[in-house]
Amino acid sequence: MGENAIVPPEFRQVLSSPLPDVKHLNLRLDTLPMCWSITKLADGLLWLAPHTLNVSIRYGALDESTFKLSFSYKKEGETATCCKSFPISCWQHCIEEVKLEITDEYYQGEKNSNSYILKGVDIRKQIDALCGVAVL
Repeated sequence: MGENAIVPPEFRQVLSSPLPDVKHLNLRLDTLPMCWSITKLADGLLWLAPHTLNVSIRYGALDESTFKLSFSYKKEGETATCCKSFPISCWQHCIEEVKLEITDEYYQGEKNSNSYILKGVDIRKQIDALCGVAVL
C-alpha cells in the first residue's frame, strides 16, 4: 500500500466519511502488496469507517494470514485537539487500546495464532512492528 492508502490526506480535510456507522470492517486481499504498512491501510479504512470496532484484513491464496484489530476508544473530551480541522479525528489519537490478533493458516492445515494488547502513544509503531514480523 502506498503512502496514501485509499483516501489521500488532502481529501480527508474536506470530505466526510462514506461509512460513518459501520462497526465491523472486513477486507480480503488475494495477494500481499510488496511494500505495505498495516497502519497505513488501517488509517485509510478507519477514515472510510471511523470509530469502527473491528477491522479484519485477510490475504493470501494457499497460505492465508489474517490481521484482526479490535479498537477501544477514549471517552469524549480525552482526545487530542491536533486534528480539529478534519471532519473526522485521526484514529491514533482516539484509540485507547488495540487488540491485535495475527493468524497464519497454511494449506497443509497447520494454524498459528498470536494475540497482543497494545496501549500508549506509539500504537502505530507497535502494530507495524508486530505485523512486520508476521509477514516476513
